[in-house]
Amino acid sequence: MFVIEGREANADFRDQREIDSVIAAIHSEGYKPLLRSMLAGACTAAALSDDSLDLDVLSDRQRTYRRPVSRPKTVCGEVFFNEGFGYVLQPMGSTLNVWEIRRHDTMSSIECFCDLVAKSTRRCLDGRRVRGMSFEWRAPVKTDPRAFVPPSRLYQAVDLHTVAAEYTDEESTLAHVLVSADIRRFVLKLAEVGKTRMTDAAGDSDMNTIGVLLRHGLIQKENLITCRKDSHTICTTPDVSELKSGPGVGLTCAVCGRPFREEFVQEICALSDLGRQLVNGSQWMKIWVTDLLIDAGIQRDQIAWNPVSGQDELDIMTDALGPRVFFELKDREFGLGDAYPFSYRVSRYGGACGVVVTTDKVAEEAKKFFKEQRREMPAKVIMLEGTESTKEGIRELVEDVSRTGVTMSLAEASTLFPIDPLPIIRAWMNQP
Repeated sequence: MFVIEGREANADFRDQREIDSVIAAIHSEGYKPLLRSMLAGACTAAALSDDSLDLDVLSDRQRTYRRPVSRPKTVCGEVFFNEGFGYVLQPMGSTLNVWEIRRHDTMSSIECFCDLVAKSTRRCLDGRRVRGMSFEWRAPVKTDPRAFVPPSRLYQAVDLHTVAAEYTDEESTLAHVLVSADIRRFVLKLAEVGKTRMTDAAGDSDMNTIGVLLRHGLIQKENLITCRKDSHTICTTPDVSELKSGPGVGLTCAVCGRPFREEFVQEICALSDLGRQLVNGSQWMKIWVTDLLIDAGIQRDQIAWNPVSGQDELDIMTDALGPRVFFELKDREFGLGDAYPFSYRVSRYGGACGVVVTTDKVAEEAKKFFKEQRREMPAKVIMLEGTESTKEGIRELVEDVSRTGVTMSLAEASTLFPIDPLPIIRAWMNQP
């Protein structure tokens, strides 16, 4: 996953020569400039001396025999690459802006780069010019992710109510246990019937599955006491030894008069409270998918659950990648009846991407509907079917959308460059 981080300072560069001198100083510290390197390569290819051309030739408006290009006269900054980092330096009005592009698992160096920019400026410019500048770097105002969504008649700028993605390490562990289809199938069936005899459960699932569920506390064992005379249920107890030496030692059956300890005892199993909580509303899927997003590089506090406005509710939302992404989770087949409201809600609430995650499959009618809606729906829909496909799909999704977020964040600044640097930045991010 790629992240982009920005800083800005009140430093007004009046002409191209000022910023060129600063860029040259930064270059001398080992940062490779993109535009200036392209220009140097052109000089080499044409057998010209290194100082034959300057950056103005790239933005020259007086192009003989060529149609003029309408572009405002600006001071052009630079794109730098250095040891896995990308930096964009660009004056914008009265401010000087810096962006750092890096992998999420790489420690940020933007403060060091900003210090180098300030140091280079003080060294290269006249003292009187520098006195009017302030290099107290601050984070720029964050762009609303909904601004990345093309205008649509469905789009509404509304605030969504969400809840934090909060869960314990134990709940996370159990959610990953429930990823197994065999285990989940047994748990869901047990949730339907409530309780079942251990002998019957062993017939439906092997003892290894039951052992896993017991070990993780998703199910619990109890002892069912029934009357030997007419087989009516007397009671249940978690510990049969209590009938022999504990508080139940003196209890007797009201029908046959036998002590409870002499009645028929059968082991039964039932969902634990935590197990029932995880399967209700497929809560385990929210935890599991949230863990996959965290593993891919998104911070937990950047992931929101249950985004809702009125009666419209989705499962997971994140703005961490730049564009807003919504997730719809189904522990069953995702059908056409699910596709209609999901498509509407993603578009209505400014989603740039909608992700369907199902442990089963997406119905063909739903796939056909999404395909037909491609032209009218501003959001892209991604379908992940099955748990194995979802694991890899989430990682690829985060990688892809994070790259889109980087280029979107640089869209305004890139228009000030004589050559669009975004295709080169995208190629740099796409390299293995």
